[in-house]
Amino acid sequence: MPDAAFIKQTVLYVAVGGFVYLVDLGSFGAVIWVWPDQHLAGNTLAKIAGAATGFVLHKYLTFAGDQSDPVRKQAVRYVALLTANIIGANLVLYIFIDLLVLPTFPAKIAVDALVIVSSFFISRHLVFRKTKKQPGSEEVME
Repeated sequence: MPDAAFIKQTVLYVAVGGFVYLVDLGSFGAVIWVWPDQHLAGNTLAKIAGAATGFVLHKYLTFAGDQSDPVRKQAVRYVALLTANIIGANLVLYIFIDLLVLPTFPAKIAVDALVIVSSFFISRHLVFRKTKKQPGSEEVME
């Protein structure tokens, strides 16, 4: 059974993530409204807008506490995660919309669901990892 800290982080991740996703989806919608055929550019801009909001909120709210690394290292890892997310999401979005001819917004929502779930675990264990003290030993990474 998950511990209380994991449950709290999950609830905060969903709450913060909901707000971040509104920023992402709103940005995507704005680009698609102006340039209907630019879903990949829209997704890229939306991910960047959401990530800028998400980094700050996740660092200081979702994964707040004794973090093992300084903000600069976390930011580098977060940008690496963002880059991987953009490349992967755009590839799947291209397949869904351009090759399979699925509707734009349902395709984006499906792709984003996969990105959100994987990002939680990567953020928790790599980007905003905490230092864990064990009795009688040195600090170890959680």
